[in-house]
Amino acid sequence: MGLSFYKRRISGEFIFLLLIVLIINYSQIYPQKIRIMPLGDSITNGEGRLIPSPLYTGYRQPLWLLLQSNNYPVDFVGSDTAGYAAQPEYDYNNVGFGGYSIEQISQLIKTGYDRDGNIITPGPYLNYYPADIILLHIGTNGVDTAITALEDLLNYFDDYQDTTNTIIWIILAKIINEVPYSFITSIYNNNIEKMAEERIKNGDHLKLVDMEKDAGIVYQIDTVAPYNNGDMYNHLHPNNRGYAKMALLFYDTLNVLLSKIVPVELTSFTSAIVGDSVKLYWQTALELNNYGFAIERSDANSVWENVGFVQGADNSHSINNYQYVDIHFQTSAHSYTYRLRQIENNGNSKYIAQLNVKVNTTTSVQSLNSNVPKDFALEQNYPNPFNPTTIIKYSLPVESRVNLKIYNSLGQEVTTLVDDLEKPGIHEKEWNADNYASGVYFYILNVSTLNEQQSLRFSNKMILLK
Repeated sequence: MGLSFYKRRISGEFIFLLLIVLIINYSQIYPQKIRIMPLGDSITNGEGRLIPSPLYTGYRQPLWLLLQSNNYPVDFVGSDTAGYAAQPEYDYNNVGFGGYSIEQISQLIKTGYDRDGNIITPGPYLNYYPADIILLHIGTNGVDTAITALEDLLNYFDDYQDTTNTIIWIILAKIINEVPYSFITSIYNNNIEKMAEERIKNGDHLKLVDMEKDAGIVYQIDTVAPYNNGDMYNHLHPNNRGYAKMALLFYDTLNVLLSKIVPVELTSFTSAIVGDSVKLYWQTALELNNYGFAIERSDANSVWENVGFVQGADNSHSINNYQYVDIHFQTSAHSYTYRLRQIENNGNSKYIAQLNVKVNTTTSVQSLNSNVPKDFALEQNYPNPFNPTTIIKYSLPVESRVNLKIYNSLGQEVTTLVDDLEKPGIHEKEWNADNYASGVYFYILNVSTLNEQQSLRFSNKMILLK
């Protein structure tokens, strides 16, 4: 959405105002989508980067068309032209780095520098191209039986998720068993499979696909135009028929994954009996155009009723924690069922979770002040990552002395947001980090009751991304 169509000279102020209007309209027309990064060597984009031709488009184009035809709200990221209006047919820079080894791609992701020392991004690559899903096809250059470098890159992705409080799914491809290196490639792929199985057992967000067997690649090299026999153009790159099979395999895997995380990825839904009330807790890892959550409750007679609503995060690629306290249940029932109905900004809704809760029939229901929380709590800041302002929310069940400070990643104090006596209730404080550098920060809450019977400390991390 550029301004090249303006042929006349206009003032700098008018251009600035017009850009603001265009940005606002753009954000309204194109809401946030699930970000997919196709990461790998030249097989990611084929030889189209060198010879623009329908014969060498790579798997990205047919994969994009499959996702779009099925109305998945996704966007490819990681290149200059990757955006909501991207045309991926001949995208010369879609994170397909021809001739790069695993070590060289890993260096680029960690530092932003390519193998020749050129700056691609001024800092770690994911800081500038955040992704929810990475399609990782890597290892065809300098192929070796060892997978140490690959494991190192996967460990980096794990650390990045911990640091930014996000979740990234990795779809890892076993590479095509290139004929000249068949023995080495077979051992490499076997090592990848064993490593992936172990990481999945340990909770990694990882899916493994086999780009030869699962995709059905027929290794028959065709050297005569139009290269339609078999699926390989040469020993390194498929032809369009092979790329279409690769795209279909990635799509089948994404189809299962996206069905779970669109438009809200719910990671937990639990409950607890707290005094005279039922407290519901849930967590999301991704929210797209999420207006909020309606809470519904059913008794033994299976009669459902709306009991509450909690505002959603709209668009968020980080972890959000929610809670709702139900104080209106009847003690005649032994158990209740609660369910969450997720509501989009356009009014569409669907049920995403259901939970059975047993209630002690001797519990006495009292009229409680819903504005006064039962527990001390510090919530995750919102939004996160943020630029430049964010909201920090905390709960006080009784009047308390409160100290809320911000620290940088070196443990140095940045600022004090609160140092005062505060009334019971839910409090919100805004931090404007306009004068601070991008990076990881921590906010620490210290509270103590007036009688000094309780002294508590809470902390959370957040990321400023400019």
